[in-house]
Amino acid sequence: MADTFPTLQEPSVTPDQFVAFWRQAYSTNPRDYDSNIRRGQSLTDKNLRRLMEWKAGKRFAEEARAWSARVGVSEINAQRESGLSLSDSAVRALVGKVRKTGSKAKGGGTTLIWPLFICHVADPDGTPIYDVNTWRATLYVTDAWKPEYEGLKPVKLDTYLEWYRPWFAKVIAGAAFSAQDLDKALMAFGQFTMTRWWKLLG
Repeated sequence: MADTFPTLQEPSVTPDQFVAFWRQAYSTNPRDYDSNIRRGQSLTDKNLRRLMEWKAGKRFAEEARAWSARVGVSEINAQRESGLSLSDSAVRALVGKVRKTGSKAKGGGTTLIWPLFICHVADPDGTPIYDVNTWRATLYVTDAWKPEYEGLKPVKLDTYLEWYRPWFAKVIAGAAFSAQDLDKALMAFGQFTMTRWWKLLG
């Protein structure tokens, strides 16, 4: 079945139209991300801390700082300096190391979102950000959403590697928009699917 990219005006539009529409609703200030992701360069501990704080938001900022302090940037920089995108096995290995290193942080041994964000920091162009919003958005776009998913969040690394990452790469291949634009659009649309307005449209 073909993907169905919706906007508020049309139930099905092109990926370009979807991204152009939904990225306008993206509400997170990208300044800290943009100034600290430093594509093609090494990161400092401060860069990593600011990126973690940006991803976590004010509510979880203290927890984010604890994660960044335990993880450090040496392995992230080694990956960046290799010039290669993370393979699936490398993502698995890095997620495992991050979980183990950050296990003293709240939920450190089980959480998926922050370890994958650190993988994204190590490989910003090949390993997209993944969270409950992008997960929900993509389930709707691919017509895979089920009512029983309501209230859940993504927890399976296999789902990311076998479904989300290849789907994301397919959508941006040859597209006029960037991976960051697609992430913003998915984030905004995913947030919208949790509002009562989306339920009224459904």
